[in-house]
Amino acid sequence: GLAFSPDGTHLYTAANQDAAVAVFSRNADSGALTFVDVYVEGVDGVSGLAGASTVVVSPEGRYVFANGSVDNA
Repeated sequence: GLAFSPDGTHLYTAANQDAAVAVFSRNADSGALTFVDVYVEGVDGVSGLAGASTVVVSPEGRYVFANGSVDNA
């Protein structure tokens, strides 16, 4: 799954096989993406991402939500 922030400055990706959500910044002029961070199931207290396939950003851009179907989350 993919989702852009409302202002278009960030892209969030859900990775099912990796049980992760990655964050990229987006250059407004060129559209180029730059890796920012990744949140992985079981690393640094992250849980609920096993089977992640969908990611959405709240309308004001404050929250990012991802499902974790294997974790029933």
